[in-house]
Amino acid sequence: MILSLLKVIFLFLYTVILSLYGGIRLLTPNGQRHWFRIGQHWAHAIMAVCGVRIVVRGEERIRDPRGILYLANHASMFDIWALMGWLPGQLRFVGKKEINYVPVLGWLWKYSGNIPIDRKTPKKYMESLEKARRTIVDGNCIVMYPEGTRTPDGRLQEFKRGPFSLALKAGATIVPVTINGSYRLMRKGSFRIEPGTIELVIHDPVPTGQGGKDEELHLLATVRERIASAYTDQDT
Repeated sequence: MILSLLKVIFLFLYTVILSLYGGIRLLTPNGQRHWFRIGQHWAHAIMAVCGVRIVVRGEERIRDPRGILYLANHASMFDIWALMGWLPGQLRFVGKKEINYVPVLGWLWKYSGNIPIDRKTPKKYMESLEKARRTIVDGNCIVMYPEGTRTPDGRLQEFKRGPFSLALKAGATIVPVTINGSYRLMRKGSFRIEPGTIELVIHDPVPTGQGGKDEELHLLATVRERIASAYTDQDT
């Protein structure tokens, strides 16, 4: 437990230092792209310190890493670092609005192109989806967790419709990603960190059309089925 606490302290301090440096780079031309490269370095360093190995399968399925909506299951904080450090493309994350309230770090997170979302206020929720749509149209990739939050028990949860509505509005290609192994490393509500291996399985892209609710539900079912097809029981 002491070793885990030391790792958490290191991660916090290292995050603060890189965030301040990234904040300076945000003020330069192409600042958001510089920020993301710093974020990739951050992710690789965190995994190395925590003894986490990343295995990526199916990366060859991404022929053009632009304008993609990556949808992945969510079990741990380590999911963020694994996707940021190892998925192709310039990534922007959609996250809970509460991140904005973290002094300095939350503000930098927002202004680096990531998108806070407020599900309790319909108008703000739609504004966030519109910002995500424009981000995709500009050629960046968006990462969302259709479960909405981390799994509390290691099992795959039900998916929400928001990401699929976004995909249709943006005309984006969806790439499902299965994340295995992260739940054991740092469970929701715990600061205990365990070394181990995270497997990212990148599935075949799912094209979208201009359909309405029926296609939205079809996309939801298709993506969940693909993620589930490679998903292993995390609570073992």
